[in-house]
Amino acid sequence: MKKSLLLPAMLLASASIFAQPTIQSADFYPTVGESFSLNYGNYVSPGSAGSNVTWDLSSMSSSSVITVNALAPSSSFPTSTMNLEYVGQSNLHANLTSTEFLIVGETTSSASVNYTDAKKLYQFPMTNGASYSDNFSGSVLSSGVTFSRTGSVTSEVDGYGTLITPSGTYTNVVRVHSVHTSNDTYMGQTITGTIDMYSWIKAGVHIELAVVQEITAMGNTQTVGWYSSNTLGISDNTINTLVMHPNPAQDIVSLQHEQGIDRVEVRDLNGRLAAVEFNAANNSIDVSNLSTGVYYVTVYSNNATAVQKLIKK
Repeated sequence: MKKSLLLPAMLLASASIFAQPTIQSADFYPTVGESFSLNYGNYVSPGSAGSNVTWDLSSMSSSSVITVNALAPSSSFPTSTMNLEYVGQSNLHANLTSTEFLIVGETTSSASVNYTDAKKLYQFPMTNGASYSDNFSGSVLSSGVTFSRTGSVTSEVDGYGTLITPSGTYTNVVRVHSVHTSNDTYMGQTITGTIDMYSWIKAGVHIELAVVQEITAMGNTQTVGWYSSNTLGISDNTINTLVMHPNPAQDIVSLQHEQGIDRVEVRDLNGRLAAVEFNAANNSIDVSNLSTGVYYVTVYSNNATAVQKLIKK
């Protein structure tokens, strides 16, 4: 995500179990010395907005892994409080306040951006429906040429629920949808770029769990996605311990989970709870009344959860 900013421009938890999360800046900001691993790969559809949504990004691949180091601020950007080093790629210089994540500069080996009016990446507290707009301005130095940059960001926390990535399944996640538009001007010529970005954030994880974005500049569109893979201990369940058979299924589905099963929920792709009965005597559910399609089955066990995709024939 940070590299591309330099370019011109389903768990199924019911509301009664998982309340709408609110994320404060202290829940998200990294501290100096922390490191993260980001798996860059293919773009995956961000899915729907809304409450108690399950976002399935499990098909996201990993073609490369980038390490992010949280470093002390650089003296080259005196208003910054954090230098996020994307090793071998770029540096993001940020001013982290109690209510705003502000970008004050960006650098690569061949270009740099210095914002005199910082770009707001995130606003806190994050809660469903919160939104903001922000204007920014600064200069871009690239290949010896200095561009004047102006632009705007519009952003909204457009949903909360459960996120599934190749790294695990996470509950109480919020999604931020933001659109960044920049105008880089030199000698009367302007290049406009747009970044349409979705970010998934969870309290206690000090970097985005996943990001997908479309970047458009000079008539060309590039898509990219990435997910964090070193959130050890944060994933809310061990998805591989839930076994369902048969799958796809027409009527009865048998469930196996190493920790036993307390109760089961089944939801469609829009997060709606499906009317199915769990037979505790033989750990099975009857899905014969469900319409053909894809569902998510959540097993609750000893204050933990496991989730699995179910295809109804």
